Amino acid sequence: MSQHRHQLITSVDSFNNTMLHLAGKLPPKNKVNHTFGAALRMQEELRWFEVVKEMLPPPYYERLNNKGKTAHQVFTVQHANLKIEGEKWMKETASSCAIIAMLTVAIAFGATITVPGGRNCENGLPIFSRNGFFSAFAFSNTVSLSTACISLFAFVSILTSSYAEEDFLRVLPKRLLWGLLTLYASIEAMMLSFGCALYFVFKDNYMVFYVGFVLAVLPILAFQHWRGSLVNHLFFEVKKKDNSLES
Repeated sequence: MSQHRHQLITSVDSFNNTMLHLAGKLPPKNKVNHTFGAALRMQEELRWFEVVKEMLPPPYYERLNNKGKTAHQVFTVQHANLKIEGEKWMKETASSCAIIAMLTVAIAFGATITVPGGRNCENGLPIFSRNGFFSAFAFSNTVSLSTACISLFAFVSILTSSYAEEDFLRVLPKRLLWGLLTLYASIEAMMLSFGCALYFVFKDNYMVFYVGFVLAVLPILAFQHWRGSLVNHLFFEVKKKDNSLES
């Protein structure tokens, strides 16, 4: 590190605030990205604080300003309301998604009991067990049930989290990402199993079958439209954090 750069990052203002103290202050509202929820804004603030912290020598971490506060204490005070808003946003998002996951679990579990075409009275096996569409139905339904359960566990873990300040940096966003991805996979698999079940109902009328199969894709497209940007943002933010930890 050059001497000029070292002097720049270790300089203090008239209130004895280091660069880390200034990084701990909340930016003006007109400078904040409001595209996503408060929890993700909190994540961005924590990441910026960590980036600045890595630039400074360790003795500056605990340096006090004129008010007798460390940079971390300044960050905690400045972001107290944002932390509360972030917890509220995260719980509301997890609660709404958990309801969808529970419904998917119920539908997928019910489909394993009432298989298409019913069962053979003699041996109890499904009548269409040798049909390729039935194998696809059984596999996709199993995937739907398992991924919905994983998604539900992820959202429950968010709801029961301690919501410590550092959790907003990586733990909570990663759980939300896993929950949304597995929920998306569950809905996709459920729609595929629904399409396979349509085959047994309308196998003599392919036009109705194809129309029904196309309509089954609409929930997937709707989920991608409304939650796709959030999933993409979470994915790249978590990946960015993982890469920074590896380096």
